Amino acid sequence: MGDLFNKNFVIAAVIAFLIIVFWDNLFLKDIREQEAASSAATTATAVSSGASKQSIVANTATTQPQNLPRISISNSSVVGSLSMQAGRIDDISLLHFQETVDKNSPNIHLFNKKGTQNAYFFESGWLSENNITLPTADTIWSLEAGSSNKLTPETPVSLVWKNPQGITFRKHISIDDLYMITVKDEIVNNTKNELTINPFALIVRHGDPQTRDLFISHEGFVGHVGGSLERVKYKDTLSETFKFDTQGGWIGFTDQYWLSALVLDNSKNYTTRFLSYKDSQNINNFQLDSLGKDTKLLGGESFSKITRVFVGPKEYNILSKYDDMYNIGKFTDAIDFGWFFFITKPMMMFLLFLYGFIGNFGYTILVFTIIIRAIILPIAYKSYVSMAKMKELQPKMKELKTLHKGDMQKYNKEVANLYKKEKVNPLSGCLPLFLQIPIFFSIYKVIFISIEMRHAPFIGWIRDMSAMDPSNIFTLFGLIPINMPDFLHIGILPILMGVTMFFQQKLSMSQTLEPMQQRIMNLMPVVLVIVLASFPAGLVIYWIWSNIISIIQQLIINKTVHKEFGLRRKKNKVKA
Repeated sequence: MGDLFNKNFVIAAVIAFLIIVFWDNLFLKDIREQEAASSAATTATAVSSGASKQSIVANTATTQPQNLPRISISNSSVVGSLSMQAGRIDDISLLHFQETVDKNSPNIHLFNKKGTQNAYFFESGWLSENNITLPTADTIWSLEAGSSNKLTPETPVSLVWKNPQGITFRKHISIDDLYMITVKDEIVNNTKNELTINPFALIVRHGDPQTRDLFISHEGFVGHVGGSLERVKYKDTLSETFKFDTQGGWIGFTDQYWLSALVLDNSKNYTTRFLSYKDSQNINNFQLDSLGKDTKLLGGESFSKITRVFVGPKEYNILSKYDDMYNIGKFTDAIDFGWFFFITKPMMMFLLFLYGFIGNFGYTILVFTIIIRAIILPIAYKSYVSMAKMKELQPKMKELKTLHKGDMQKYNKEVANLYKKEKVNPLSGCLPLFLQIPIFFSIYKVIFISIEMRHAPFIGWIRDMSAMDPSNIFTLFGLIPINMPDFLHIGILPILMGVTMFFQQKLSMSQTLEPMQQRIMNLMPVVLVIVLASFPAGLVIYWIWSNIISIIQQLIINKTVHKEFGLRRKKNKVKA
């Protein structure tokens, strides 16, 4: 029984390690892809390469007239401009986010001008079956009389264009103080004829987006349409177009930290699409669009539709605020909370709550870890006691092993009787290990997807909690000025994690392990140091602190149990 437990413990430890490192990549990734494929099969319709694409396809390769004036955009969160050609919003930078932790690093640039290498922009307009001239992607609009020529929260902009038939088209554009732009497209039918019109809006990305293509977070198309959350990879649209009918909702492009999205009117019905196509330069373009239903417009009547465009960071509190403000629906699901969303989402909300009081994510993680360990302590307490009792029973187990050296069946029976007598559950020692798995993964997920954690400093050399420890033992922590390959990058934090794990093992490891089992267990901290060297610093800090707390808890319990066994031995000697 004792040897069987020791073998099971080693196997459990190895399996837990493999789950921690590879679970999402080997299993959950396939599950998510199968669900996405199933969802797409039931709710999406493939559109052939030539069908209906020509009606709403932006030409990203066309350059804009050089001398065309632009309308500046600015508030406390973004800066940029929009083009008078098509009223295109194609220049947005985020004022509070930089590309690197360097204070002189340029700001994150999301929307890029049409005709540039990484063109990324928003357009909106109209389609019609009638024989009328509509504004196109090349149409030059004019400022309406009395309109501001600067788009700010205090000064909206109005553009106007009239076609040869006398029909007037307007764009009323406004912006709040964060990341939401509202575009109201209006058409005035100044003819005597009835018109049938359809409003559309789109966002286009020119070229293949630079994605990290990691299992931990989805990057690509995303949206909440038709009452369900849809996620589609860029590469999936190279072979088919995904089409969804919806009332309201939202669709967008999601990166690890950034989001651009069309927020649709909840009172209107739309057909939305995720698609790709090659432009005249044979470059992939990725487009998401919405098409409103047919609207009849009699002579003298006017009609308008509103589209909101979000361009900014995936900050949970900001997305939640907009969700409530405009009744968008599941807007926070633009953040990929993953398979363990029921743990990850509340965990993120709680971390942000603590951060609101503490003001530093490093200290927030330390406090959070203490709270988590306190919550699971009642569950883990019996396990710690069993582990401590087993440590006290090691001398007796060695005696039994020596006594029954040639009879393992008799030895295991005697060990089982010993466990029963001392009320020890040998398998309960694995419980704390397995309790940590979903918590560890959820912490990893939160740190990886949280824009709030990006470039968040802790102390000293840790300037970004979402990046790996920048120190390296192989360069003597910066004393040797050479660049080492990634596999030779092991920082201070992973080493501290390995040290704390080693001491934690010493407190709980059985002394009756076989030599091979002993070597495997001793190797575990070394392997984890190498594996975790590339993990975010915030995650390693959590593990170090969690190990330290476990060591303190185990030391206290070991001392208590040792004292209890000591008193029991004295009583047995007196009776004898």
